[in-house]
Amino acid sequence: MIDERIARAFAALSFVAAMSACSGGGSSPPHTQGTPTPAPSGATPTPSVSATPQAPSLVAVGSVQSHTVTLFPPTANGTVTPVLLTLPGGSIAPYAVAFDAAGDLYVGVLSPPSIVEYAPGATAASTPLRTITGGATEISLPNGVALDGAGNLYVSNAGSAAITVYAPGANGDVAPIRTISGGATDIGISTNVLQSIAVDSAGTIYAALATDLRGGGIAVFAPGASGNAVPETTLVGTATGLDGPIAIALDSNRNLYAINSNSDTVIVFAAGATGDATPLRTFSSGAFIDDPAGLAVDGLGNIYVSSQMGGLGGSYSVFPASSSGIGVPTYTVTAAGGVFDQAYGIAVR
Repeated sequence: MIDERIARAFAALSFVAAMSACSGGGSSPPHTQGTPTPAPSGATPTPSVSATPQAPSLVAVGSVQSHTVTLFPPTANGTVTPVLLTLPGGSIAPYAVAFDAAGDLYVGVLSPPSIVEYAPGATAASTPLRTITGGATEISLPNGVALDGAGNLYVSNAGSAAITVYAPGANGDVAPIRTISGGATDIGISTNVLQSIAVDSAGTIYAALATDLRGGGIAVFAPGASGNAVPETTLVGTATGLDGPIAIALDSNRNLYAINSNSDTVIVFAAGATGDATPLRTFSSGAFIDDPAGLAVDGLGNIYVSSQMGGLGGSYSVFPASSSGIGVPTYTVTAAGGVFDQAYGIAVR
């Protein structure tokens, strides 16, 4: 049985898929799945270090139940009124978000299954630049999006247990340039369930896989992987502390971060960690990491965690780069009007 928090996520996915099927829209698969204040005080490519760490300029959050994509300044704190982006007509349940190097925002929408792209500086009145949607796209419950250094777009599809890749500028009912799926990939529908993905600048793909109740792992695919590809390496085992990883992220040094949905913790692994590796550090934070679902790391190494509901009623918190043990957030953000109901994906530019 899938861990209860992951099951809740897939209940939302299944509900949206059923709604889409009933309406005849999209290409949904036939299967499922007071203002708060901060608390007191293996082998991969050679890591590349950014010469000039970039301070964050914008935070984006996708919320499934409230059907909102929200934008916040990086120093937002407390209860904040965000910019609400307008999804294409008929679109509901934005799940995953990611920025590319130019600042375009990509949103994985569950119904109709699609990826919606916004230009930098988008506001509530902005029309999306592009929308990838339709049967040829193979998009099916997109719960993770990421981009490589060349601008290729990667989508994790929970509904089809597949990773699909699209060329820069892809638009409309366009086929992926590559698809990773099949028994050799270790990705499944009811076990080893595909959660979020991360991609480094070289195109190495990291896929979070959640198994039964406890455990799970991260499969790493080589740049250019396609078809029924065997992972280049895997990160799995008792020493890893992985416990239902629902979201992952990379920092500028390719250190790997994972959220444990079952234990409400964030784990950090060294670049190139593989097998039953011991993490560099682990932290939790009580109500500030409660039902976590989204994870991002900015250019300075600050860690962003979104929580679906939890003790704060839906929120995200920002933690210092060195957080360990009991993490103390620098900022904690909620939003007026219930726009954080089931906040899943989070991204920072």
